[in-house]
Amino acid sequence: MEKVFPGWDFGNYPVLERHVLARCIRKTDCGGLCVREEEAMVLSNWQKQKINLMADYQESLSELYTYYSVKFPAHQDFWLDLALPKLRYADWLRLCLSKIEAGAYRYNMMRFAVETVRSGLGYLKAQTRNIWHADISHADALAMALSIETGLISSRFYEIVNPLENEAGDIVGGFKMEMRNHIRMIQGLIYASRNTNYQVV
Repeated sequence: MEKVFPGWDFGNYPVLERHVLARCIRKTDCGGLCVREEEAMVLSNWQKQKINLMADYQESLSELYTYYSVKFPAHQDFWLDLALPKLRYADWLRLCLSKIEAGAYRYNMMRFAVETVRSGLGYLKAQTRNIWHADISHADALAMALSIETGLISSRFYEIVNPLENEAGDIVGGFKMEMRNHIRMIQGLIYASRNTNYQVV
């Protein structure tokens, strides 16, 4: 199969199966690097844990958006367009582990505390668990998504590696551009729903 993101056709699968399928067959598109052996480093267990938690956060965010696509079927494609790229982000974060240890990326060691990432992950999981039990409107879901996406930008989430390096900089820059596009998509739908008379079910 060709690379899953962007533009992979999930149209023949029910929505939840699309998410599972994407997690099974997704591929990263991060390219190759010339490894600088003299800069190789060994990550401690807590450093590895932090990066893995950041990847788990992205996967949980994808899961939340996927469930929103089921809860609000009138906007299924919108939520899937937000959900699926998060899996690619998670793949790249896990790839960073081997890139850092090989010396291909420089690790920004002081970016984020493990407990901060774990707390955010717990919040996402709680929101996903409660989605069918809480009285969540589509406006509530959009507001939450906007808060999450703007938070990822303002916290410079992907700068776990040095964004000034050529390849890492290109990838981080691409993720930021995509997130800003997601923010514009969310803001656009918020604006549209406030300025029309239709009611989302």
